[in-house]
Amino acid sequence: MSNNVVEWEVYWHPMVELAGKVDFLIDSCKVGFPKPDPEIFRLAARTADIAPGQCVLVDDLAVNCEAAKAEGCRAAHFRDDRQALRELVVHHRQQEPTQVRATTPQHVAI
Repeated sequence: MSNNVVEWEVYWHPMVELAGKVDFLIDSCKVGFPKPDPEIFRLAARTADIAPGQCVLVDDLAVNCEAAKAEGCRAAHFRDDRQALRELVVHHRQQEPTQVRATTPQHVAI
């Protein structure tokens, strides 16, 4: 999930591809609503075919994390690698014993 503009696509898509397998990408400039619009989080869950509570957003803006949480998603406000990884481990441990999936590199939203 990204709030980029079409003109930047040629630059940042290769970075996502380098991060590993990505099942899908939700690009706000193509779907018509950016983070923190609640609809983008609903779209992510529908596209992944999972419940919002199984989605995890990692974002550098607190407002986007709060919006994701308001839609039932889990969120980690990225400040540095160690802190984000700690929060993701906590989210994973809290996850019900069902299939765990989220949204961009390997389903984690950026």
